[in-house]
Amino acid sequence: MSLLRVLSTEGDYKALIDAVERPANGITLCSGSVGAWPDHDFSGMMQRLGHRVHFLHLRNTRREDTAIGGSFHESGHVEGPTDMVQLVTTWVSSDWPPGGPVRISRHHCGAAKPC
Repeated sequence: MSLLRVLSTEGDYKALIDAVERPANGITLCSGSVGAWPDHDFSGMMQRLGHRVHFLHLRNTRREDTAIGGSFHESGHVEGPTDMVQLVTTWVSSDWPPGGPVRISRHHCGAAKPC
């Protein structure tokens, strides 16, 4: 499970994007890792930064212990606290990529979990 180390907040992502103001300077946003922190605002992040999200890694997580910041386990896509439909809808409406395909990765699927 990846934990946030370099980019932990929306401010961190914005600073990276603002460092080089070019469309090619985009981000990968993992909804599972960012969602492990209770103060995330995915809908707002997508409204503000969605035009620079080049890859959206859709995962949902459940926080395990509020005393241990960032302690989480992966849950089903629709069983965790992140509203996946709202997240994807907001991203797609951000018009990124302009006229291009939305790529969906299935690497978390296995024989035990049909996709």
